[in-house]
Amino acid sequence: MSTANNATFAKTAEHAINATGLEGYKPYEPRPLVIPERITSDDVAAVILESLEAGNDPAEDPDVQRAVTRHNIANYTHYMQTKHAYSESLRHIAHIKAQRETLIAEMKEKFDAAAEVLRDAHKVLGDEPLWDRNFASPGDKNAIVRIHAQAALYTTDLIVQNWSTLMFHLAGQPGVRTGILHYLRATAEEADRLGADLGELTTTGRKKGVWDALCNGITVDLATDYDDVRARAVALSQTREQQRQAEARAQQQAAENAGQ
Repeated sequence: MSTANNATFAKTAEHAINATGLEGYKPYEPRPLVIPERITSDDVAAVILESLEAGNDPAEDPDVQRAVTRHNIANYTHYMQTKHAYSESLRHIAHIKAQRETLIAEMKEKFDAAAEVLRDAHKVLGDEPLWDRNFASPGDKNAIVRIHAQAALYTTDLIVQNWSTLMFHLAGQPGVRTGILHYLRATAEEADRLGADLGELTTTGRKKGVWDALCNGITVDLATDYDDVRARAVALSQTREQQRQAEARAQQQAAENAGQ
């Protein structure tokens, strides 16, 4: 990738890390590029002349060698700045990826803790529209539970929304469509019934997600890599195929019974 693409890659990764609230991330500290002050040809000539007038051999004179070197360095300023920017962009990306295990583990821990708060809140609040902050009435005895649950829902929403970006930038895994499987272990029936609905917007403009899944009895479990997501997808596919075969056998049996 080009320097600009690398910089965009790193910026996007850090935006997702910050948006998800991953506090364990250690920001990258750029390496400075200090280029010596430019020396002109006239400056070099003056140093050479001074060396000759002192009876020295300019080719062996350290002052002349230093002046010539600094003059040559100045001629490569743009090249050095370009190469440095590219090297910095690569080091920045490497710095981010080196923290992937820590960051993914923190993401999982934050999600699990928030999901547990939501599970406990569901036992108290039932299937109320938690995202609707106007739902509560004055003097509501469950106000504290609702406030904590809404904060937890905000956390899970951010993680669900940024999961694909984080996995792609941290682990280099392909950004494929995961539907609902990166945060749910849904049965075939649940996926077919709610899969599309969980991506729809609510009346308040918020995408349905973890709370809606809990209200429908679906197991909430954040995946930490695409292998897990693929395994969930394969399991769903196998279940659907088994159901299709069972339905086909039942239809065949019914047809045979009808012909007797």
